[in-house]
Amino acid sequence: MGLIIGIFVVTFILLGIVFACSDNKKMRIIGKMMLTVIVFAVAGIIGLMLLFIVGGGGFGARYNVVLANLLAHAVVWLGIVALLFLIYGGFKKKKLRLALAVLFAVWCVTALAFGARVIYNDSLATVSEGESLSSYRPYSENNVLAVLDDAPTIAFPDNYPSMDGATALYPVYASFAQALYPEEVLYPEETQPDRGKLVTCSTTTEAYRRIVNGDVDVIFVAEASEKQMEYAKEKGIELIFTPIGSEAFVFFVNASNPIENITVEQVRGIYSGKIKSWSELGVSGMGRIRAFQRDEGSGSQTAIKRVMGDTPLMGVTETENVSASMGGMVSSVANYRNYRNAIGYSFRYYLTRMVDGSGIKILPLEGVSATEENIANGTYPICGNFYAVTRSNASKETQELVAWICSEQGQELIKKTGYTPLEAGPE
Repeated sequence: MGLIIGIFVVTFILLGIVFACSDNKKMRIIGKMMLTVIVFAVAGIIGLMLLFIVGGGGFGARYNVVLANLLAHAVVWLGIVALLFLIYGGFKKKKLRLALAVLFAVWCVTALAFGARVIYNDSLATVSEGESLSSYRPYSENNVLAVLDDAPTIAFPDNYPSMDGATALYPVYASFAQALYPEEVLYPEETQPDRGKLVTCSTTTEAYRRIVNGDVDVIFVAEASEKQMEYAKEKGIELIFTPIGSEAFVFFVNASNPIENITVEQVRGIYSGKIKSWSELGVSGMGRIRAFQRDEGSGSQTAIKRVMGDTPLMGVTETENVSASMGGMVSSVANYRNYRNAIGYSFRYYLTRMVDGSGIKILPLEGVSATEENIANGTYPICGNFYAVTRSNASKETQELVAWICSEQGQELIKKTGYTPLEAGPE
């Protein structure tokens, strides 16, 4: 394919030169037009490369991106001016001077428009984990972890199981660790620098990889994706899923969006690409729907695929509409920004407890709000278990930990954290 494109481009350039040198006036005009296209393309490619390099891949510091954009525009338009100079022999004619002035004006407008867009994007609220996890660090000053009413019923004299998991579940398993693990065991770096951290939060995707590879003893996550199960199968590892609580999967929009309810069928329509505009949902003045997705392997992305059922999930055409961490739909290429026309999805606890949700609105689903009561009584349509996931050859201590989590004390911490314990959640 690349060879074919290369041959086409070279042929196009040669024909343009031949036509431009022709004695026939019409042929010369065609040749100049062909060369114009080539210069546009070359200038554009150079401009994009400059934007990528100077702007740190286009996603570096904001002022670098703005500077790179200005330089890229300059390269593009100077290339066009150079073309006019070479083809038409200067700028003596009034029309050519006017064309140059127009090109300069276009450059100014596009550059300023980009700068305005950067400023606008920076002004938008983001749903980002930011410093949220620091409030849940075991034994940290003023943390907000749930605490048992009584002393724990189990203790580990040694061989404490290591934990990892999803961002949204960090408050749960961090409270387990604070209840069961002494502080000097959790943070032994000064006395035992070669000992790894017992409690980490590496997100769902990484946590599944680590449990399969034997880097951690137990992870706390939503249900595994097909790819995660395939990875475990390839490695010859059997994973044991123990449900420990339940949670609601929710959809959220900008707080200014007048929509008050959404249905499962409407969600499927939006995320299949069949419903493209808010007006199709009876909401005027909001324009097209900007539907954000999560990265493959995240708990939220696995959940949306289950919601879609047999309806294919649409591909993503805009990099800003993909995200790669639980941190408020934050992507490795772009942040989720709370655009007026945006819609996203996550788990209820994360949005209501771990991030600043003042700029967003969680939508009732099928007319039912995602309250703890509605999760417990099963009326909210999309609830699911979350799990303690271990390997089939888990240590005795790891098995004891999971059993304790399912006991009255473990469920007490889950409830106090703000999740729905097993006895009240879905089967």
